[in-house]
Amino acid sequence: MTTTADSMEISPHTGAAYDFQESRSADARRDVRPDIEKSVAEGKPVPIGVEGYNKRDERSGHAMMITGQEGNMLQVYNPWGTTTWISEEDFVNGHVDKASKASDNRIPDAYAVHLPAD
Repeated sequence: MTTTADSMEISPHTGAAYDFQESRSADARRDVRPDIEKSVAEGKPVPIGVEGYNKRDERSGHAMMITGQEGNMLQVYNPWGTTTWISEEDFVNGHVDKASKASDNRIPDAYAVHLPAD
């Protein structure tokens, strides 16, 4: 499903429409990883949604962009003002908050990606 926000915000700059894809499991993130790598290699950033839950089961969420890939690392832009690298393994296993601190411990899990539509 192409969302209006994606079409309005990203599409004019990349020339691509974007489709929302849930990635709530390690298998789903592993399956989508090649599409992310292909997209950023073509110069099309991939928005991701990250989330986490506290001890009271209250959700926190945020959006970031995967902007590059090199070896087994993904470059992540966080609109909080940082660009950093995370391992593909941490992305797949729901640890976006790990060593690189792309996010913080409140929002470690990439639950969705927005991929360029073919």
